[in-house]
Amino acid sequence: MRIGIDLDEVVADTIMALVNFHNERYGTNFNKNDFHSYYFWEIWGGTKKEAINKIYEFFGTDHFANIAPIAGSLNAMEKLKENGHELFVITGRQNEIIKETEEWIEKHFTKVFSGVHFANSYNLTSQPLKKSAICNQLDIEIIVEDDIYHANDLAEYGIKVLLFDQPWNQNGLESKENIERVYSWEEIIDKIIIDALK
Repeated sequence: MRIGIDLDEVVADTIMALVNFHNERYGTNFNKNDFHSYYFWEIWGGTKKEAINKIYEFFGTDHFANIAPIAGSLNAMEKLKENGHELFVITGRQNEIIKETEEWIEKHFTKVFSGVHFANSYNLTSQPLKKSAICNQLDIEIIVEDDIYHANDLAEYGIKVLLFDQPWNQNGLESKENIERVYSWEEIIDKIIIDALK
Protein backbone atom coordinates (compact mmCIF):
# COMPACT_ATOMS: atom_id res chain seq x y z
CA MET A 1 0.00 0.00 0.00
CA ARG A 2 1.13 3.55 -0.71
CA ILE A 3 0.93 5.64 2.46
CA GLY A 4 1.19 9.41 2.83
CA ILE A 5 2.92 10.76 5.92
CA ASP A 6 2.53 14.40 6.89
CA LEU A 7 5.72 15.90 8.30
CA ASP A 8 5.08 18.59 10.93
CA GLU A 9 3.48 17.29 14.14
CA VAL A 10 3.34 13.77 12.67
CA VAL A 11 7.03 12.88 12.43
CA ALA A 12 8.61 16.28 13.24
CA ASP A 13 7.92 18.02 16.58
CA THR A 14 7.76 21.43 14.91
CA ILE A 15 5.26 23.13 17.21
CA MET A 16 7.54 22.76 20.23
CA ALA A 17 10.44 24.29 18.29
CA LEU A 18 8.17 27.09 17.09
CA VAL A 19 6.87 27.75 20.60
CA ASN A 20 10.42 27.98 21.94
CA PHE A 21 11.39 30.33 19.11
CA HIS A 22 8.40 32.61 19.64
CA ASN A 23 8.80 32.75 23.42
CA GLU A 24 12.50 33.57 23.10
CA ARG A 25 12.16 36.12 20.29
CA TYR A 26 8.94 37.86 21.35
CA GLY A 27 8.96 37.43 25.13
CA THR A 28 5.78 35.33 25.19
CA ASN A 29 4.94 32.37 27.39
CA PHE A 30 3.05 30.01 25.06
CA ASN A 31 2.96 26.24 25.32
CA LYS A 32 1.72 23.57 22.91
CA ASN A 33 -1.75 23.40 24.44
CA ASP A 34 -2.32 27.07 23.62
CA PHE A 35 -2.40 26.14 19.92
CA HIS A 36 -6.12 25.40 19.60
CA SER A 37 -5.84 26.47 15.93
CA TYR A 38 -3.27 25.91 13.20
CA TYR A 39 -3.94 29.48 12.06
CA PHE A 40 -1.14 30.91 14.18
CA TRP A 41 -2.38 34.51 13.93
CA GLU A 42 -5.36 33.38 16.02
CA ILE A 43 -2.91 32.39 18.78
CA TRP A 44 -0.26 35.12 18.51
CA GLY A 45 -2.53 37.96 17.48
CA GLY A 46 -1.81 40.24 14.55
CA THR A 47 -2.56 39.54 10.90
CA LYS A 48 -2.15 36.42 8.80
CA LYS A 49 0.69 38.13 6.90
CA GLU A 50 2.48 38.97 10.15
CA ALA A 51 2.15 35.37 11.34
CA ILE A 52 3.52 34.01 8.06
CA ASN A 53 6.45 36.43 8.30
CA LYS A 54 7.19 35.06 11.78
CA ILE A 55 7.20 31.54 10.35
CA TYR A 56 9.73 32.57 7.72
CA GLU A 57 11.80 34.17 10.49
CA PHE A 58 11.65 30.87 12.38
CA PHE A 59 13.04 29.05 9.32
CA GLY A 60 16.32 30.94 9.70
CA THR A 61 16.93 29.89 13.31
CA ASP A 62 18.57 27.00 15.15
CA HIS A 63 15.14 26.21 16.57
CA PHE A 64 14.04 25.21 13.07
CA ALA A 65 17.27 23.44 12.17
CA ASN A 66 17.16 21.33 15.33
CA ILE A 67 13.54 20.16 15.29
CA ALA A 68 13.29 16.79 17.04
CA PRO A 69 11.48 13.77 15.57
CA ILE A 70 8.19 12.76 17.18
CA ALA A 71 8.75 9.94 19.68
CA GLY A 72 8.21 6.53 18.09
CA SER A 73 7.95 7.83 14.53
CA LEU A 74 11.15 6.28 13.15
CA ASN A 75 10.34 2.87 14.61
CA ALA A 76 6.86 3.16 13.10
CA MET A 77 8.21 4.02 9.64
CA GLU A 78 10.57 1.05 9.77
CA LYS A 79 7.72 -1.31 10.73
CA LEU A 80 5.56 -0.05 7.89
CA LYS A 81 8.39 -0.57 5.42
CA GLU A 82 9.05 -4.06 6.79
CA ASN A 83 5.40 -4.86 6.05
CA GLY A 84 5.88 -3.89 2.41
CA HIS A 85 4.30 -0.44 2.40
CA GLU A 86 5.70 2.45 0.36
CA LEU A 87 5.93 5.74 2.24
CA PHE A 88 5.74 9.30 0.89
CA VAL A 89 6.07 12.56 2.79
CA ILE A 90 3.16 14.86 1.87
CA THR A 91 3.89 18.15 3.62
CA GLY A 92 2.35 21.59 3.59
CA ARG A 93 5.81 23.13 3.94
CA GLN A 94 6.81 25.96 1.67
CA ASN A 95 8.96 25.65 -1.44
CA GLU A 96 11.55 28.00 0.07
CA ILE A 97 12.61 25.31 2.56
CA ILE A 98 12.69 22.25 0.30
CA LYS A 99 16.45 21.81 0.71
CA GLU A 100 16.41 22.17 4.50
CA THR A 101 13.43 19.83 4.78
CA GLU A 102 14.99 17.12 2.62
CA GLU A 103 18.21 17.36 4.62
CA TRP A 104 16.29 16.99 7.90
CA ILE A 105 14.43 13.95 6.57
CA GLU A 106 17.64 12.32 5.34
CA LYS A 107 19.29 12.94 8.73
CA HIS A 108 16.49 11.48 10.84
CA PHE A 109 14.73 9.08 8.42
CA THR A 110 17.52 7.84 6.15
CA LYS A 111 16.22 5.88 3.14
CA VAL A 112 12.72 5.60 4.64
CA PHE A 113 10.64 7.57 2.14
CA SER A 114 10.14 7.03 -1.59
CA GLY A 115 9.51 10.74 -2.17
CA VAL A 116 8.90 14.11 -0.53
CA HIS A 117 6.14 16.36 -1.89
CA PHE A 118 5.40 19.97 -0.92
CA ALA A 119 1.97 21.64 -0.91
CA ASN A 120 3.51 25.10 -0.29
CA SER A 121 0.83 26.14 2.22
CA TYR A 122 0.76 29.46 4.07
CA ASN A 123 3.15 31.28 1.75
CA LEU A 124 2.98 34.90 0.66
CA THR A 125 3.72 34.56 -3.04
CA SER A 126 1.83 31.74 -4.76
CA GLN A 127 -1.22 29.50 -4.72
CA PRO A 128 -0.66 26.35 -2.61
CA LEU A 129 -1.36 22.86 -3.89
CA LYS A 130 -4.04 20.65 -2.38
CA LYS A 131 -2.76 17.55 -0.64
CA SER A 132 -5.62 15.62 -2.24
CA ALA A 133 -4.22 16.42 -5.69
CA ILE A 134 -0.74 15.27 -4.66
CA CYS A 135 -2.13 12.07 -3.14
CA ASN A 136 -4.30 11.27 -6.16
CA GLN A 137 -1.30 11.72 -8.44
CA LEU A 138 0.73 9.29 -6.28
CA ASP A 139 -2.14 6.80 -5.75
CA ILE A 140 -1.96 7.28 -1.98
CA GLU A 141 -4.60 5.15 -0.23
CA ILE A 142 -4.17 6.36 3.34
CA ILE A 143 -2.44 9.32 4.99
CA VAL A 144 -1.44 10.26 8.52
CA GLU A 145 -2.33 13.95 8.96
CA ASP A 146 -2.90 16.45 11.78
CA ASP A 147 -4.30 19.55 10.03
CA ILE A 148 -8.11 19.81 9.88
CA TYR A 149 -8.07 21.73 6.58
CA HIS A 150 -6.02 19.06 4.82
CA ALA A 151 -7.93 16.21 6.51
CA ASN A 152 -11.27 17.52 5.24
CA ASP A 153 -9.86 18.03 1.74
CA LEU A 154 -8.35 14.54 1.62
CA ALA A 155 -11.46 12.83 2.99
CA GLU A 156 -13.66 14.60 0.43
CA TYR A 157 -11.66 12.88 -2.31
CA GLY A 158 -12.02 9.44 -0.74
CA ILE A 159 -8.57 9.21 0.81
CA LYS A 160 -8.54 7.57 4.24
CA VAL A 161 -7.16 9.95 6.89
CA LEU A 162 -5.70 8.87 10.21
CA LEU A 163 -5.96 12.14 12.11
CA PHE A 164 -3.15 12.41 14.66
CA ASP A 165 -4.83 13.89 17.74
CA GLN A 166 -3.57 17.38 18.54
CA PRO A 167 -4.97 20.45 20.37
CA TRP A 168 -5.58 22.28 17.07
CA ASN A 169 -7.71 19.57 15.43
CA GLN A 170 -10.48 19.17 18.00
CA ASN A 171 -13.08 21.11 15.99
CA GLY A 172 -14.04 21.50 12.34
CA LEU A 173 -14.17 17.94 11.01
CA GLU A 174 -16.53 17.76 8.04
CA SER A 175 -16.31 14.04 7.24
CA LYS A 176 -16.67 11.16 9.67
CA GLU A 177 -16.59 8.54 6.92
CA ASN A 178 -12.95 8.81 5.84
CA ILE A 179 -11.35 10.36 8.94
CA GLU A 180 -10.37 8.36 12.01
CA ARG A 181 -8.74 9.99 15.03
CA VAL A 182 -5.61 8.26 16.36
CA TYR A 183 -3.55 8.92 19.46
CA SER A 184 -0.13 7.29 19.01
CA TRP A 185 2.16 5.77 16.44
CA GLU A 186 1.56 2.36 18.04
CA GLU A 187 -2.16 2.70 17.31
CA ILE A 188 -1.46 3.90 13.76
CA ILE A 189 0.77 0.90 13.05
CA ASP A 190 -1.87 -1.51 14.32
CA LYS A 191 -4.61 0.09 12.22
CA ILE A 192 -2.60 0.17 9.00
CA ILE A 193 -1.25 -3.36 9.29
CA ILE A 194 -4.60 -4.84 10.37
CA ASP A 195 -6.49 -2.99 7.60
CA ALA A 196 -3.95 -4.19 5.03
CA LEU A 197 -4.65 -7.81 6.04
CA LYS A 198 -8.42 -7.49 5.57
